[in-house]
Amino acid sequence: MFTSEEVKSFILEDFKQFYAEVVKMKSWAINNTLPLAIRKKYEGEEDEKALILAISQRLVSYLENQALMTSRQGGDFASAYYEEAQYVMAALADEVFLNTNWSGKDSWDDYLVESKLFSSHVAGDQFFDKLDEFLDLRDPANVDIATVYYFSLALGFQGKYRGLDAKKTLDDYKQRLFLFITRRRPQLFAGKRRLFPEAYSHTLDESIPKKLPNPRFWMILLGMLVMVLTVASYVIWRVAISGLFAIADKIISAAGKV
Repeated sequence: MFTSEEVKSFILEDFKQFYAEVVKMKSWAINNTLPLAIRKKYEGEEDEKALILAISQRLVSYLENQALMTSRQGGDFASAYYEEAQYVMAALADEVFLNTNWSGKDSWDDYLVESKLFSSHVAGDQFFDKLDEFLDLRDPANVDIATVYYFSLALGFQGKYRGLDAKKTLDDYKQRLFLFITRRRPQLFAGKRRLFPEAYSHTLDESIPKKLPNPRFWMILLGMLVMVLTVASYVIWRVAISGLFAIADKIISAAGKV
């Protein structure tokens, strides 16, 4: 038997596994094809109907098997706790296939997971009615259910708000759920909070930028240096050859006397 804490942890695991199955079924829908072994189970049905039946029945069976396993392991308490999460998961699955561009989109209304499991067709409204009741109760023991609601909204569930300018309303629900789950408000985009603070741990501190010295000073200094070197070179050259001039004069004088 599961303890109450194990049951709640199991709810989140069930949600992750079920949504992975939804993603898999969505791939079948978009590609408009079924694995050969699955297609054989629906021989005699047209391709579109076979695809719809296969996806709907597989998702319903998946949730039914989860409910059965939860009941066996956790008893009545676990079953009651799981039921609310199951409704949210069914609503999310229907929302996916009602709003994905595939051949069975217009017919999915007749094969709703919600209808098969709960004999109802009101998840667009009921999802938010249940969520409002849940948030009003604010039972800290039900954080896992809050997480299932939060994930469903984060994954795109809009229900009765789809097609309306309701981003603020949906964001408000997500913020309230986040606060309920974590006991703090979202801070990712608040103030100067950084997503990866470690990346800034070895950066240089901000300082007043220093400008380069005025190049005119260095140009004047360079010109003076060149002038000094030129004069010095000339003086050295004159000193070096002054003796040669004297010798040359003597040679020329001697040659004139010959």
